[in-house]
Amino acid sequence: MKRTLAIMLGLMTVVFLSACGNKEVENSDVQNDNTDVEQVNDVSEEEVNVSEEVNVESDNEYTKSSLTVDDLNEIDNMLFPVSYNYETYKWDDEGTSDSGSYTYPEDVDHSLLLPIHKDMESREIVSSGIEDWMIYTIVNATLKDGSIVSILYINDPVTLRYIAASVNGDAETTLYSFVY
Repeated sequence: MKRTLAIMLGLMTVVFLSACGNKEVENSDVQNDNTDVEQVNDVSEEEVNVSEEVNVESDNEYTKSSLTVDDLNEIDNMLFPVSYNYETYKWDDEGTSDSGSYTYPEDVDHSLLLPIHKDMESREIVSSGIEDWMIYTIVNATLKDGSIVSILYINDPVTLRYIAASVNGDAETTLYSFVY
């Protein structure tokens, strides 16, 4: 079990780090004479003010440092993605995997962000915090059959949009990346 967990965490880390990447370019030979460029965020006030726990970093940029279940429900309601890509890793001796993509229908219930959500009775926050400029929220989801599944949500701290999610079961882990 410990070996499986270590492999699973290692794969999740590789996938998330490669998906996020470093978007800054380091080139000391290039000079930028545009030092007065003002960064503009295309974030509406409705997207930012999900709950009262907001940290102000500058005059035009807000970040959250953690999320609650109510926040997740509100994000589902207000910032639902258009589609997602997924990859499932099965923890059997063969180590098989499956991947694909899914586009949500226009009339989809916004509480169904992930396929497992249709079987979810409730969810409880285990931890939520900001790390590497993303909000990582781990949730224990109780399913209709009484089993508990761990779900990791990764959100942008400014827009609060879902970046990625991971559903960890006993026999497999599915990684999701969202498209808006």
